[in-house]
Amino acid sequence: MTPDAIYGHLYEASAATAYDPFDRHVLACIFAAGVQECGSGVSLPDAVGIGGVQLRAAIERHFPGMLKRLKPLGLDGEPAVDGR
Repeated sequence: MTPDAIYGHLYEASAATAYDPFDRHVLACIFAAGVQECGSGVSLPDAVGIGGVQLRAAIERHFPGMLKRLKPLGLDGEPAVDGR
């Protein structure tokens, strides 16, 4: 799924929340950009810097119903720490 499609699904899912539309937009952009970075050994936790339980909680809170759609991107890992 493309980042644009993910953004659309995320923003649509966030409409069911009471969050400010601009905040919903920014968070959907962050997650969509993370999706674009996924692949070749990069998971969504690596891309957005939030892992495991915290990532799942953020998705459920801000984008109800999107866990199933985002699960193939590897939600359970922890972000890799770059030792540079």
